[in-house]
Amino acid sequence: MTVRERRFRPFEGTPTSTLARVLVLPHYAWKEAFSARLVTVVFTASFAPPLVALLVVWLKHNVAALARTPLAGGIPIPVDARFFGFLLLAQTYFALGLTLFVGPSLISPDLVNGALPLYLSRPLARWQYVTGKLLVLAFLLSAITWAPLLVVFVLEASLTGGGWAVANAGIAGSILLGSLLLVLFLALVSMAVSAWVRNRAVARGLLVGLCVVPAAFGEALNAVLDVEWGRALNFGLAWGRVLEGLFGIPVRAGIPLGAAWASLLAATALALVVLRRKLRAFEVVR
Repeated sequence: MTVRERRFRPFEGTPTSTLARVLVLPHYAWKEAFSARLVTVVFTASFAPPLVALLVVWLKHNVAALARTPLAGGIPIPVDARFFGFLLLAQTYFALGLTLFVGPSLISPDLVNGALPLYLSRPLARWQYVTGKLLVLAFLLSAITWAPLLVVFVLEASLTGGGWAVANAGIAGSILLGSLLLVLFLALVSMAVSAWVRNRAVARGLLVGLCVVPAAFGEALNAVLDVEWGRALNFGLAWGRVLEGLFGIPVRAGIPLGAAWASLLAATALALVVLRRKLRAFEVVR
């Protein structure tokens, strides 16, 4: 066959949209994640607290259902900002568990097997690759944080009426803002660790270490320098202080609210820097 008969012919079909290309990554990642039985168990169990909250809200407005129980006088639990704050705090532990199981396996296999240049040689930019991987955890964590909490909020608003939703619109805003911070922090930090160490088991251990080592280092700074801001390195306390500021739950973290936000946002920004440096279409081996 002569060369002229094998000349280049441009693609004549309809090109896929950017969104369609990005969604290819989470589509297969979700299938792989839920193939693990433990992930399915944790994800399913994470809906227990919201279901209990829905039951509490319904029973508060249907006292007749409690007539023959010790709670015949009603459930003494106010559905206020603290109610939703403690509910989001409970969901945080499930979100952390899902992150430990799913996050370390998002990027490390692509780097270990040399698949990243293949991804980026397609019509897929680096930011699209990161977005696609981010959507994997963003969907899972959103499904157990702000989504069920807003369902509880809507149920309370529909049963109470009288402008309750308008008077408590700040609660819905706090749910969305707090959940957004939690999702971005957990997803990006786990992705950065996965890209950095390139090993699932080591990445899981490092994620657990991030809950302990910075906190211990911060306490050491407090003892040596006689300061209090070292607790801002304790991400658990920082998250608790954020919840205290948003919902008024009594965490007593001993951290200024601005320092707590700065700590979590700085860690999220650092994770983006790590991803930018580690995710390249080529690798120099020395």
